[in-house]
Amino acid sequence: MQCCAHHNFTLEINLQVVVDVYVVFTFAAINPQQSNLVVNKINVHSSRIFEEDQLATKSGEVGVTLIKTDPLNRITGWSLVFPLSKYADPANAAHVLAMPPAFLLGSIINPRGFECVQKITRFSQLERNKLHFSLQCSSV
Repeated sequence: MQCCAHHNFTLEINLQVVVDVYVVFTFAAINPQQSNLVVNKINVHSSRIFEEDQLATKSGEVGVTLIKTDPLNRITGWSLVFPLSKYADPANAAHVLAMPPAFLLGSIINPRGFECVQKITRFSQLERNKLHFSLQCSSV
């Protein structure tokens, strides 16, 4: 799966899902030299990206984890985690604990966007491979 954003920044996207628990989008820059993407909330020069009490754990929140940088500290990869309705259910603890903590980046503000993320967990692998994404961020 690939996603093209503005400024010729091309990403390869891998998708991991657990039905009604979470969706994880892992992004990797195909050509890190074109990596002029700026994620304002992430300070890759710091040993701590966010305070530890700001984890994405609730349905509708968006977390960021597994941030990768090149030797010039340009962001070349990251994962966005979308906790879903059964994320906090103790029956799913093994799935949740298998992932590194996802630091709170924001939340999905459009209900239709959240419905789409939930539906992705029910798609087959073949259906997920045919998806096309447009990633937008708005700072409030």
